[in-house]
Amino acid sequence: MIELSIVVCCYNREDLILLAIDSLHNQTLSTDLYEVIIVDNNSTDNSYQKIQDYIIDKENFKLFLETNQGLSYSRNRGYKEASGKYIAYMDDDARANPDWAEKILFDFNTVIPNPDVVGGKILPIYEMAPPDCFSNDFEVRSWGENSRYLPINLAKFGFSGSNMIFRREILEEYNGFSTNFGMNGKKLRMGEDTELFFRITKKYKNIYYDPELLIYHWTP
Repeated sequence: MIELSIVVCCYNREDLILLAIDSLHNQTLSTDLYEVIIVDNNSTDNSYQKIQDYIIDKENFKLFLETNQGLSYSRNRGYKEASGKYIAYMDDDARANPDWAEKILFDFNTVIPNPDVVGGKILPIYEMAPPDCFSNDFEVRSWGENSRYLPINLAKFGFSGSNMIFRREILEEYNGFSTNFGMNGKKLRMGEDTELFFRITKKYKNIYYDPELLIYHWTP
């Protein structure tokens, strides 16, 4: 029975998307417990074909085309196509630690009180060695080194979009991400993650941070 649905939204990432979804194929969690929902948002490169070729023999991977342009449309399509109790989001230029999915379910099933949302740490994968003047802090996304429920002043800002996991019914209740925010093709728009957390934390307060939920994000 599928417990966890991992949504990866893709736009023109033929150079990196297979690394992302391969990291999700090589998880320690049984494939009976999770699925990977890939949503292509009108890519104009070879992303769709590469994904299709990769997943052809992988029963727990599914590919969908979202014709409405915009990351929020794709993220919303992802949770609507998913069958899992929990919906995780990871970016198309990221890679998951091998135990990421397993740790997600562990947190939802064992932490008391039960979390509404779980998130973790994001560390950079540098395209090349950064200069000495560059600080890792520019690219690390973290709420510290200790697992904890975030106080409301932090919880309302939530987690970065490449490492956030929701109880499915919360996304359904709030109709997911606002399509007024988020990347739209090559148009740079931000804030869809934070806007959603601003809405949901008015009611849902159990926002749990686990630094052992590790995602690595490509950094040019």
